[in-house]
Amino acid sequence: ALQKSGKLAEAQEVYESIRDREPENRAAAVELLRVYERSRQLDRAIPILEEFVKSQPGNIGIKTEYAVMLLRVRRFADSARVFEEVLKADPGNKEALRYYASLLSEQQKIDEADAILKRLEAVDPDDLDASYRRGINFLEARRLDEAEKVLLGLREKAAKQSKSKDGAELAQIDGQLGYVAYLRKDYALARKRVQPVLFTKDPDEVLNGQAFNLLAQIARDDEKPAEGLALVREVLAKVPEEKRAPALVGAHGEFLARSSDPKDQAEGDKVLAALAAKDRLGALAAADAWQRLEKHDKAVATAKIGLQATPNDPDLLFRLAASLERDKKIPEAVAAFEKLLAVRPDHAPALNYVGYMWAERNENLDKARAYIQKAVDLEPGNGAYLDSLGWVYFQLGQLDNAEKYLKDAARLNPDDSAIEDHLGDLYAKKGDLVKARAAFTRALALKPEDGGEKLRKKLSALEGKVEATRK
Repeated sequence: ALQKSGKLAEAQEVYESIRDREPENRAAAVELLRVYERSRQLDRAIPILEEFVKSQPGNIGIKTEYAVMLLRVRRFADSARVFEEVLKADPGNKEALRYYASLLSEQQKIDEADAILKRLEAVDPDDLDASYRRGINFLEARRLDEAEKVLLGLREKAAKQSKSKDGAELAQIDGQLGYVAYLRKDYALARKRVQPVLFTKDPDEVLNGQAFNLLAQIARDDEKPAEGLALVREVLAKVPEEKRAPALVGAHGEFLARSSDPKDQAEGDKVLAALAAKDRLGALAAADAWQRLEKHDKAVATAKIGLQATPNDPDLLFRLAASLERDKKIPEAVAAFEKLLAVRPDHAPALNYVGYMWAERNENLDKARAYIQKAVDLEPGNGAYLDSLGWVYFQLGQLDNAEKYLKDAARLNPDDSAIEDHLGDLYAKKGDLVKARAAFTRALALKPEDGGEKLRKKLSALEGKVEATRK
């Protein structure tokens, strides 16, 4: 009864007391497992699943659940071993194939993941999910041509299926095809693919959030704030106030603030202030909007408003710490990051952020490397984290390691100016001036944060060195 009422801590206490008195009580073990899962105490759930696997070694369902749980806690090697055992016993196990492919994809074993997903397609040729996952596997690895080919084939298949007539599957596929075009910086094609699916046929959920977020980001990247404001106003006209997500309201305030009209700007301030005062999600969305506007003092104040109600909220602490760093308040930022990591030691964005911050400042390098390495272990396919790891190795003078991780980062994030800048510094340090100049030139073309002033100075200094070598 406690469990069904959502009183998980009290339910946990009762189940654990039963288990203490009756260690073999399977019903209590099963329900305690569910409580641990719902309350995200996965490290406590795993020993219970291990007990079940040992007592029923032939139970494929339990073994599959165990492998999935190991994947969720990032124990990749153990998870892979159990998945392989499951698939050896049951080669057509759809759940095991699906999650094993996710594991391989997270480890950047893209071709191996695709081979598993092709097996899943063969098990059920009419199941669109396997083909969709194949497309996403390539997309996340930034193998855009392969992703587009799979997704276009999937779209053709989905259009023929009667269950796709409501448009939901097609809208999801078009959203990913739009993202492919966006990554290629073909904003016109991205808009063409996504604009028609901005609204759904579902009366309970009018807005396609994926399409809206992509169109809003295109307006930012293409430096067309008026387009962004028009987009938001079109959406607000169709989405009832009670169904407006905080992210939508935050985007409204942001694009009003970006307007050249002072009245719009004043209204944007009011919208974001009201959003921040509403609740936790509102504070998060408002802080994100102020960060995008580079009003970091206002982002700090907004995060603090949210933290008044939930002082240890990891997401709000991250916004606070990141905004403090961008506002050049380094000691306060470090203190906020350390508080966050005390609450959530496996918070990968915080581990990466504070580690990179130290690497940029060329301080606490051993601790920075440990933090960033942990973030990479948690998310091995994250290009930003790989860039951070490469940069800390550069600062440590370990140039071969730096080159390995920076190249991996550039492959995953080919349009990131900071990564190209880091590669330029690396090649210059190694004495390869031609490669350094090419990397700095690419970085300058990718809209660096400071407008390119530092890169132009680096290129100018590099040209002087090239001329000196010619003489």
